Amino acid sequence: MDKFPGNRVLLVALLVCGICSATLPFATAVWIEALCILPAGLGMGVLDTSGNVLLIYLYGVGVEPYMQSLHFAFALGGFLSPLLIRLSHDRLGSIWPAWWLFALLSLPWIISVAFYDSPKDPSRKNGQTGTKYDLHAKLIILGVRALTPYRSHTQIANK
Repeated sequence: MDKFPGNRVLLVALLVCGICSATLPFATAVWIEALCILPAGLGMGVLDTSGNVLLIYLYGVGVEPYMQSLHFAFALGGFLSPLLIRLSHDRLGSIWPAWWLFALLSLPWIISVAFYDSPKDPSRKNGQTGTKYDLHAKLIILGVRALTPYRSHTQIANK
């Protein structure tokens, strides 16, 4: 976050995860699936790390409840995504519609991240810490974390 604007980093990571999720159903071999999953995993790591950093920028010393909410959203996504994949498999006969749904769900957050300014590092603002930011930035960060089903459903992609 020191070298690049935080929202732009989130934008690239979301694009990578969304594109990988949308293209995975077209993989015809395991090595092609691996080529789809690898950048998605890297993008998820960037989402996780930069989301945490941006929350710290927004709230400083008062970050605890927001960080816990963020990680609750991560856990909720990790719990719900296998259920959605199973539902897709049982009702539609394929897990791929669930993957396309995950890619589609990333679009509103990609658009949101693209049009809002990034929070600034509070340690670089006249020594202030824990500055508040507007509602849009908070919603973007929490929304990005709501897309965390990527982590758990990548584990069952080959079933």
